[in-house]
Amino acid sequence: DNKKETYVNRREVEGKRKDGSTFPMGLSTSQVVLSDRKIFLGVVRDITERKQMEKMKNEFVSTVSHELRTPLTAIRGSLGLVNSGAMGEFPEKAKELLIIAANNTERLLLLINDILDMQKIESGQMVFNFKNISLMPLIEQAIEENAAFGEQYGVTFVIDRPLEDAQLFADKDRLMQVFSNLFSNAAKYSTKGSKVSIHVSRHNKSIRIAVTDHGTGIPEEFQPRLFEKFTQSDSSTTRKVGGTGLGLSIVKVIVETHGGKIDFISREGIGTTFTVDFPEIGSDQKSEDNLPLTLDDSNQKVIIAEHNPDTAALLQRILTEAGIDCDLVSSADQLRLKLNEKQDLYKAIIVETESLRNRQVNIGLFDELNRAADIHDIPVILVSAHADESKQSLIGTAISVTNHTQKPMNSTQLVATLKEVIETGKRPKVLHVEDEADAHKVVKTLLEEQCKLLWATNLKNAKDMLVADKFDLVLLDVGLPDGSGLDLLEIIEQNEHKPNVVIYSAFDINQEYAQKVSAVLVKSKTDNVKLIEVINKAMKRS
Repeated sequence: DNKKETYVNRREVEGKRKDGSTFPMGLSTSQVVLSDRKIFLGVVRDITERKQMEKMKNEFVSTVSHELRTPLTAIRGSLGLVNSGAMGEFPEKAKELLIIAANNTERLLLLINDILDMQKIESGQMVFNFKNISLMPLIEQAIEENAAFGEQYGVTFVIDRPLEDAQLFADKDRLMQVFSNLFSNAAKYSTKGSKVSIHVSRHNKSIRIAVTDHGTGIPEEFQPRLFEKFTQSDSSTTRKVGGTGLGLSIVKVIVETHGGKIDFISREGIGTTFTVDFPEIGSDQKSEDNLPLTLDDSNQKVIIAEHNPDTAALLQRILTEAGIDCDLVSSADQLRLKLNEKQDLYKAIIVETESLRNRQVNIGLFDELNRAADIHDIPVILVSAHADESKQSLIGTAISVTNHTQKPMNSTQLVATLKEVIETGKRPKVLHVEDEADAHKVVKTLLEEQCKLLWATNLKNAKDMLVADKFDLVLLDVGLPDGSGLDLLEIIEQNEHKPNVVIYSAFDINQEYAQKVSAVLVKSKTDNVKLIEVINKAMKRS
């Protein structure tokens, strides 16, 4: 009853017999807690026979595949000549049968080529020829070569976002294999009359190619096995689309051999986006060896707080296509856990405003967002959006923390807002020096979503806070109970981290002091719109 197994580790190593000969060995180790003792168990298996069988199987597959490919190539060539009309005209029924024969020959060749590639991968014999290449012409070529395949499904391929100067150190033919697989899969699972979008963007020090379809999506239960060999989301004998179940497994190996990584976002009824990240090189950079660069795994991310899975998937897809990685949370507890786990990883939080109103789902989320923003200095972007009836796009409005305006919801605006927030880093920290509580409440209402706002009610408190902390902006009243706010200008001037200053006072300020600050606003002559405009400009300059 007190026995508890805590972990099991399995691996293959090389063993040595008493006579000095070596053999392949399967080793399983486990740690077991028994009462108050910790013991370790090891199980050793001689897997020589299994390895011999695997070698025989690979040799057989390779031989048969090569022997099959030669006659099938001849059959394909012959059928191609007949179907082209070179041998004269045939009756319509005969033409139909010849087309069926040609199509199935192509399927067999695809299967054999995939099996050969997988065998090369497993034996370590897949050859790569790395060179400096320009990416966009290669993608355009892949689109041209797959256009006829897309037409079979009523699907077109479109480059929605190019990146003309993108350069990779890669094997051109293997990249074509990657693109052809992703494009053909997208076409097969798309709805007739739709388009497959290709987005190219920069992501940290890598180039991201995103391939998006608006098809059926990948069933959730199948997603963890997507890159395994011989797996298909629809493996029934009546499935609507063909394939070997090897394509994505081969693609993953090719991408990782280039030092890159492949991932996907998918939801049933919305569609799928595959992303492939490759290390970028400069156009004048020469590679000294045959190995590609490797990607840095310390990528910065944003958090999407959204309880509606359709809206969350669409928001995530918009940002991923633009080269911004996202994690999804649907509650305050999940948000708190993510921030505690990786507090230095996240650059912004996106929250859908309907989630704030749905107290049954996300009670306390808004308070948690404010606390997170204060504790971790993470900006918050509010969006009001939902999936439209077709579940393929977002509609609504966006409220940006940087300009606090409402605009029609579109991906360009959301991405631009988020990138501006990420590039500017942490939320600006503002010190409001004001002795009137009501005046501070007004400013707090206007600014609390855009910055971290601290309040000093007198000259002494303001001096102490300026010495103890760093601020990006000081919003300064002149008439304070223990002196003039203008006395702070000298302290600010000497501050190593010199903040911008906006004087917001009931008193007129002479030219001498006005020249020392970013702006002077007279309370009685300044409305909220003007106040926000001036403060935003000052914060951006800081």
